[in-house]
Amino acid sequence: MCYEYRMSFKKRIFYIFSLFFLTYTFLIQPHTVNSSNILFEDDFEQNNLNGWTIHDGSWSIVDNNSSKWLETSTSPSNNAEIQAGDFTWTNYEFSFDIFPKTGTDRNIFFRVQNQRSTANSQLDLPVGYMLHLKADRIVLVKFDPSISTRLELNTNLSIPNNSLSHINIKLQDNNIKLFINNSSIPSIDFTDHSSPFLTGRVALASFAGSSGANILFDNIEVKSIDTSTPSPIPTTTPSPSPSPSASPSPTPSPSPTPLYISLPVPDIKQFVGGWENEIYDHTSSTISALGCALTSAAMVLQYHGFNFVTPDILNDWLNNEPDGYVRNGLINWLAVSRFSHPRLEYLRLPPTSENILNELENDRPAIVKVPGHFVVSKGETGSSFEINDPGYSGRDTLASYPNLLALNTFTPSQTDLSYMMFVADENIVLQLFDEFGNLVPTQNFLEGPIVEEGTTTENGETLSILLFSKPTNGSYTLSVGGGGGSYQLDVYLYDEEGNVIKQNFDGYIFENEKDQYPVSFNTQNNVVTTYKQILSDLENAYKNKLINYDKDYKKPKKNKKGLRNIYKLFGRKRLKSEKVYNSLKKQIEKSERYYKKGEYSKAKVILYSVKTQTSWLTPWFIDSEVSLALISNLQALISSL
Repeated sequence: MCYEYRMSFKKRIFYIFSLFFLTYTFLIQPHTVNSSNILFEDDFEQNNLNGWTIHDGSWSIVDNNSSKWLETSTSPSNNAEIQAGDFTWTNYEFSFDIFPKTGTDRNIFFRVQNQRSTANSQLDLPVGYMLHLKADRIVLVKFDPSISTRLELNTNLSIPNNSLSHINIKLQDNNIKLFINNSSIPSIDFTDHSSPFLTGRVALASFAGSSGANILFDNIEVKSIDTSTPSPIPTTTPSPSPSPSASPSPTPSPSPTPLYISLPVPDIKQFVGGWENEIYDHTSSTISALGCALTSAAMVLQYHGFNFVTPDILNDWLNNEPDGYVRNGLINWLAVSRFSHPRLEYLRLPPTSENILNELENDRPAIVKVPGHFVVSKGETGSSFEINDPGYSGRDTLASYPNLLALNTFTPSQTDLSYMMFVADENIVLQLFDEFGNLVPTQNFLEGPIVEEGTTTENGETLSILLFSKPTNGSYTLSVGGGGGSYQLDVYLYDEEGNVIKQNFDGYIFENEKDQYPVSFNTQNNVVTTYKQILSDLENAYKNKLINYDKDYKKPKKNKKGLRNIYKLFGRKRLKSEKVYNSLKKQIEKSERYYKKGEYSKAKVILYSVKTQTSWLTPWFIDSEVSLALISNLQALISSL
């Protein structure tokens, strides 16, 4: 339809006007039409840009399907802008055809003022309104001299590449309507009640960011609107004149959100604020040296309404939780999730631009892991993302960190927070199988240590981690393999409320050998465990010879660290299963006596000791499955005291 209309219009012009008038009108003043309502038009068939002002970039006229089109092509971090018209234009309709070929940034300006905006330091933007015509959404934006405001967002629209779209923008006083492909229903209908721009010219642009773009434009038309008679909306069939009715009150517009989104995330530094000299975790270093992840978590918590949270408060809380930190100072994001109420559901994502942008568009700052450090993403820029850096004052964008490793996200949620997390040494390969022997899809990754700020000193070791979100109830098997040698395994099982059962095991494997750990998971992990139940389970395990001496435990292939701990506990003489059973039983009974006296702290200390001893004694004296169940019940009892 667009091509037919253009050709019929040109033929009509050709036959009505003389050759002299054609020459004068279209060659000398090709864009000015002496009509009562046409302010400007151009189909580029005269192969010139008379009437246009190029502000930036490269613009040219090209052939496309036997017609002339205006083309711009931008490379990454390049911009293009071309303007037309008069700054005194008031109410008008601005329509055009657009054929995007590559890229995602297509920018249309209207009510453009004779000044530039400093809202984004990396982009030279005009003051006025802009439509951001992306492939998966359209955003209406307002650029004042020093700030930008996102007025309205429509994510149900598509302006795909290699496809023709017809755009019509209707500007009536402070109301803006957008129609796409001759639809009678506006895709955007917005009334600006905050110092609206009521006059200005038009512009086509591509602020291409990091992707670049190639766009074709044609059939540009700006037509004035007679304010005394409302301009009809195109319809496919005639309709009767409507009866007069009172104009509805304008719907209050939502609070504006910045275009290049900038979420109001508190900018907290780990090196100043009164907490900088506090000891971080149970290390010998301070929050100032190692607290980048901790401080990032405090920023995200404050953004979501937990205004009381500072790095030192969160550090103290994590230190008093069984799962607050993972080994040497790595913050446990699942513990942070449990800290919040309402809950913030944790999810680890690949650190792609699309994932960061999606979090920002849903009002969620994310914690970005870079080598040895963590920062918080809080906004967009033209070519990068705005950040709060807890460790440095002059680093404002992710451009300072070209190597992104992970995205740690937190979503306000009332849903299931259950998780399995297994942590082992760097050389260990972790796999999880269901009860039928099928490999369970999980997130497996290496988590490197935090580096002390301003140095190259690493704190702790690289860890192998397996995450499994929202497991179903049932039996699983954890396979532990790798290069061989001794290893430490940490098991974290979280129920729906984020409550945790933590278990630690020391093991030893030969190269190409694997250890198997049975795991029984229940999301409703709220069964009250009693002293009587634990003692009964311990007795049944002993009677069934699941607490039994393994004659091979002294061989060098076994875990030397575990052996040393057993020797310290029971001595170096030949051990008997009865001695192990009686020792654990007596300690549990002693804890129960303290509990009945109301001395809960002493009762907990003994139970923690029994948990540790159980780990040391596995698998030499205690079967692995019995050990997991016993430690789970001990932790549940500790949590209930």
